[in-house]
Amino acid sequence: MQNETTTKFVEEFYRNVQFPAKYNEGEVLDKTSDFYLKDYLKLKFLPFKASILDAGCGTGFTTHVISSLRHDATITAIDLSKNSLSFAENYSKENNIKNTKFQLMDLNKLTLEQNFDMIHSSGVLHHTKNPRPIFHELCKLLKPNGVFICGLYHPYGRFSVHARQKFFKISGGRFRNIDPRLRTENWTDERKEIWFRDQYDHPHERDYGHKTLLEWFKEENLQLVGSIPKYSGNNFSYNFELLTKYGSQGGLFIFVGRKIV
Repeated sequence: MQNETTTKFVEEFYRNVQFPAKYNEGEVLDKTSDFYLKDYLKLKFLPFKASILDAGCGTGFTTHVISSLRHDATITAIDLSKNSLSFAENYSKENNIKNTKFQLMDLNKLTLEQNFDMIHSSGVLHHTKNPRPIFHELCKLLKPNGVFICGLYHPYGRFSVHARQKFFKISGGRFRNIDPRLRTENWTDERKEIWFRDQYDHPHERDYGHKTLLEWFKEENLQLVGSIPKYSGNNFSYNFELLTKYGSQGGLFIFVGRKIV
């Protein structure tokens, strides 16, 4: 029941807040040149004509960046927001993109019948009531030697964000320029509003330390093969880097795991 209640609140939130906002072809092409996951889309990690699952795609921005970088791949993208998926589907149609497929789906009730060479789920699971069972079900969809890219809010990365959340609650949402991205990014007013709502007005979020995700990887036979920021095994330095450098970006960290045969 708690899972269903949380899902309902999150679904209602994203009915109006279509993250990461609407975009155009130029923005997608610009992102392909410096895409933070570009290295993991090379043949070393992703075979030719691979199948990819984008679990929690939102308006499909990352889906379409991946599509532009790997025309040979087939991408299935799922989300629980009808409005977000509608924009994503229309973007594919208007730009004659043939290697994407969008489906309305709750991550708590996966009904996919195929396995994938890569699963991407970043900035998603921390908005669910109980992400561990979802992570397990997603891992079951991963082919042997397949790659899972998982991004979660980190408690040290979100430290400054949580401080700003408290400030905005007191200020009634005023003085938004204290958010580094709202102050520096050349975004439309709509994009700024969506970023603010997602970071500071979300109905459900929870932080997860990198050691927790490492435990999940171990339990699912995933070998850590990459990370953003780079994790060398030193927990103190990793926490410190997230605390001092990643709060301005939302406090997200990404681990990349390969399924061990």
